[in-house]
Amino acid sequence: MSEEFFYKEIGSEEVDSDIRAAAEKVLDYCKAALGLLDPVKIVWIREADQASAELDESFVKLEQALKAALGDRSEVRVLYRREDTPFYGQMGEKHWLRGKILIRGDVPMREIALTIAHELKHLADFGLLSGKYRPPYLEQEKKIAERRAEDFARTIIEKMEHTGLLKTF
Repeated sequence: MSEEFFYKEIGSEEVDSDIRAAAEKVLDYCKAALGLLDPVKIVWIREADQASAELDESFVKLEQALKAALGDRSEVRVLYRREDTPFYGQMGEKHWLRGKILIRGDVPMREIALTIAHELKHLADFGLLSGKYRPPYLEQEKKIAERRAEDFARTIIEKMEHTGLLKTF
């Protein structure tokens, strides 16, 4: 059984300004290197406790029920979320993740930089924003995709560090 991971979206003001600036630099540099034209933004998150996440889930359900009763079709903002395993960052085909990379603001800058590059490589390889998304289904495909993303991330971040474009503190 895997460990559940609870997290909360946080405002960018809750993340150190030097880390935010470096993360945006990595985002822009990697998008250019990969030829990505799709808009992608960083959404900062932090680990949360299970009790807060479950309380938020209850309030979301209540608000959804009230909106449905009033005929309001607008989405309810979900602040806390749950995943099967901990992560540093992710993006995916879920509608609320389109055009976003979730990045933990509570990990070292080097991990943040590597994660952004890794996720953008997946975006370039699998077209998550194009609507033509096809995830790697087979275990072998998943291993290859992860290796390609890791190799790209390591190479591009080392290049940025070596040329002085990025200081990972």
